[in-house]
Amino acid sequence: MSKTQIIIDVLLAIGVLNALLGSLGILLMKDLYERLHYMSPQSTVSIACFAAAIVVDQHFSSAGIKAVMIAVVIIAMNAVLTHASARAARVRQFGRWISDVTEVRGIGDNSTAGLNSQPQVDATDKMP
Repeated sequence: MSKTQIIIDVLLAIGVLNALLGSLGILLMKDLYERLHYMSPQSTVSIACFAAAIVVDQHFSSAGIKAVMIAVVIIAMNAVLTHASARAARVRQFGRWISDVTEVRGIGDNSTAGLNSQPQVDATDKMP
């Protein structure tokens, strides 16, 4: 087995192990906001390892350049997609993105949002 093949195998093993651990984290977390944190490693570290393995194998041929370009796009879009997912979940949960003191949680709302996502006013509280 050559040095190149060992490097490729190590990069692929790191990428797969990272993806498995991240997936396990997603399964174990209780709500969407916590799960979003565990989606990031798969779309950064794993993708970078897979692209690096292709570059080591193919060098900077057509396949190597395409792998690097795809990895850059996926890594750059990771933050945008994570933010968009969190924003959509917040809008679905509370009806808007920006919180204020008039935000009211409905009586039947049993959401499991993180502690920092709780509305500032509860519908069960008596308003003066």
